[in-house]
Amino acid sequence: MDNERLYIKDVSKLLGISENKIRFYEKKGLIKPERTESDYRIFIKDDIVRLQMIIIYRELGFSIADIEDVLKRGVKENILDHFHNQWRIINREIDRLRVMRKEVENTLDSIYESSDSQVSSIILSKMHYLLEERNIRDGWKDKWNFDESAMDYDNLVKDGEGELGIYKEYKKFLSQTYSLTISECKKDNPRILEIGVGTGNLSEYFLKSNIDIIGIDQSREMIKIAKNKYPHFKIRLGEFLKIPYDNKEFDNIVSTYAFHHLNADEKYQSIMEMKRVLKKDGKIIISDLMFHNNYDKNKFCSKLSEEGKRLLEDEYYTIVEELGSMICALSMSIEYIKFDEIKGTIIISNKI
Repeated sequence: MDNERLYIKDVSKLLGISENKIRFYEKKGLIKPERTESDYRIFIKDDIVRLQMIIIYRELGFSIADIEDVLKRGVKENILDHFHNQWRIINREIDRLRVMRKEVENTLDSIYESSDSQVSSIILSKMHYLLEERNIRDGWKDKWNFDESAMDYDNLVKDGEGELGIYKEYKKFLSQTYSLTISECKKDNPRILEIGVGTGNLSEYFLKSNIDIIGIDQSREMIKIAKNKYPHFKIRLGEFLKIPYDNKEFDNIVSTYAFHHLNADEKYQSIMEMKRVLKKDGKIIISDLMFHNNYDKNKFCSKLSEEGKRLLEDEYYTIVEELGSMICALSMSIEYIKFDEIKGTIIISNKI
């Protein structure tokens, strides 16, 4: 086929697409076949390959504009950006449909159990809950600019992070988290999900032990750095509130230095989401900035300067006693392990 010259009807038959679709791609500027003196289109090998790529991208849901950009620039980093964006779009839609399906199912059951006069109020009530939940799941914003801070993150953790001591004994904290996660695994070859991978500093412990770990992070730049450090590490765009995996996929879930970026409502939704992808006997291990109760938080706060207090209130540090009531409502249990005045680990389990 290297030197073969095909007409549009031949290409249509070869690739299994209509002639009109081929003309559409030409109109959009994605392909530019030669023309004969009689104005017939002639396709050579390169045109066929380009059309095959267009068909693949369309099957994956890429827009015409995205395909044009990929074909025009054609560099690895640009292609990765487009595939990451498409991954995010697909998973957002899957998440939206999954939540909607659950509420439609619940509404169906409630309607069957109600009288005619109750139906409208039931539907309104269920849909109100659906919209509230959707607003929480879609409402999280990265107000900390992780993409911008990604390049400096590994240097940042080395200095202990100022007055608050956020990263004090950083490596020891990560090592303890790794050991706790492994000790909580009930299988010899567990499948682990890490949420909020960052630059991959916790992941390194699992990777060196050849443990099956998958990571997600909402920051494209953080992922880029982690992938440069550990090329074979499977990392995907994702977040606490929308985990891009199916039900009961993981034996354990682990996270460090990420949970405090969620407010109380988001924490509750995130625990439900983690529970969804966790196997029945699995554990959630969260090492983060937290206090056992408000007394401990106020005691720590009393030692700080005004700037330190402002920095403390800029985050949503977990109060373990308050989180415990949320977790009990989800038929789960919680264990708290204090690391220092501002850091600790919680282990969340399904009640069996």
